Amino acid sequence: MENQFLDKVEGNLGVRKWSEEAQRQKGDSLLEGEKPEFGDSTNIRGYKKNVSKIAEAWKRIYKMESFDEKPRVMPEYRRWRSMRINDDIPLPNSENNVPLEEQLQVDPSEMEIAKHDFKKKYLIMENRLSGLENEKNQLKFGMQSQEREIERLRKGKGKAEEDLNNLRNDYKKLRTFAKYADLGKTSTEWKHEIQEEKEKVDRWEMRFNDIQGQQITMEEELFRNRAENLSLRSRVGELESSLQRYRSRNHTAELKASRQENENMKRQVEDLEAALEICRGQINSFEEIQSWNNQQWQTRLDQSQDRVRDRDSVMAEALVQVREVAEHLQTLAVQADVLSLQTESESDRGKKLAWLFRKIRILGVKAKQYM
Repeated sequence: MENQFLDKVEGNLGVRKWSEEAQRQKGDSLLEGEKPEFGDSTNIRGYKKNVSKIAEAWKRIYKMESFDEKPRVMPEYRRWRSMRINDDIPLPNSENNVPLEEQLQVDPSEMEIAKHDFKKKYLIMENRLSGLENEKNQLKFGMQSQEREIERLRKGKGKAEEDLNNLRNDYKKLRTFAKYADLGKTSTEWKHEIQEEKEKVDRWEMRFNDIQGQQITMEEELFRNRAENLSLRSRVGELESSLQRYRSRNHTAELKASRQENENMKRQVEDLEAALEICRGQINSFEEIQSWNNQQWQTRLDQSQDRVRDRDSVMAEALVQVREVAEHLQTLAVQADVLSLQTESESDRGKKLAWLFRKIRILGVKAKQYM
């Protein structure tokens, strides 16, 4: 029954193709100016016969499609169908349905696979080269900032030397002043304090020399970093040239030969990354040491300046007090001269007053040098 249905469908398709071909030929003949001869009875009968065949064919198909399809097979046929093996028409399996796109998919060739791999590796190399260029720019900016910092340290060094000279001059002035002025301390105490200040100044000079030596070592490290930067630039240039060579190669033999070079490039890139990490660590340690030295130097300089200010204020107050005492002694000396002229007697009280007036005059003479 299924075979009959398929035969009818094939016949229907043949009739449809024949009718379309006949209509097309009629249309072409009308366009070319040919007029059909309706007076010919044979042509009219043939045309009616063909139309009746087409109508009968459509009626048969229409009637077949309106039937209810029910399985009309025998049990023996069912057993045979379930047991058949290696049939030309396989049974449909809904579980293992493969889409048509996957069935029609073409397996890539070795050339296409190699080309795809080369594109991937080319993109990876471009990304790494861009990263290396960024690292190179960052190193360049870091070197410029280090040069500015070294210039600032040199200026600070000159300023520190100037401050040290000023401190030495102030120290000499204090020593000369302490030598001629007695401000409530003995000479041994003054010597001990001066010795302590001298030791502090010596320690400060030693620390300053240490900072200067550290600055020299930092400059040497900066020089080495510059040399490493130049080597990195040369390596980046080599990578760029090798990348240009990779761009100019397109055929299969050169791709196979370039795989070994790609491995070498990978190792070179890894070496470059390791060198960059080492440079980063050195730069970070250099910045930490430099910041720590700057902080230590600044704190020591501030402490020494505070000590000098405190000592200057103490010395200024002491000088003011000495001048006030000297002025008071001068007034007392004048008053003692007046009173000595008024009280000239031979009594014990008069003698004591005269002795007191002489002492006041002597102190007044000593106080003149502090005014």
